[in-house]
Amino acid sequence: MADSIHITTLSQPSFRQRIRDVEMTGRNKFVRVTVDSIFNPNVVAISFELYWHAAGRTQFLGAVAPFPADYPGSFIVATDGKLAGDGQLEFRLVLLDSRDKGAPLKVLVRPLKLE
Repeated sequence: MADSIHITTLSQPSFRQRIRDVEMTGRNKFVRVTVDSIFNPNVVAISFELYWHAAGRTQFLGAVAPFPADYPGSFIVATDGKLAGDGQLEFRLVLLDSRDKGAPLKVLVRPLKLE
């Protein structure tokens, strides 16, 4: 998993990454989202949302947005102590204006990292 790149588009806007309890140190205060590239020729407004799924519950961790909307980079989202036990992190690509749903869009994301 460490070398894989996740490709998200409007038709496939999310991916999940399993996190085992043994991977967490208790000091993990952030999730790092590293975006290698954003193909967004119309520069439509987007954001990236993170969720934690564990024990039958889904918790919203937070959202970040690239600016400008076609500029890749590294982002952090606070965990607020919500990560506990075995679970999955979910990354979601979100289009902020529904009028742009036909826009070409592709985001390449590295595996999520706990920090």
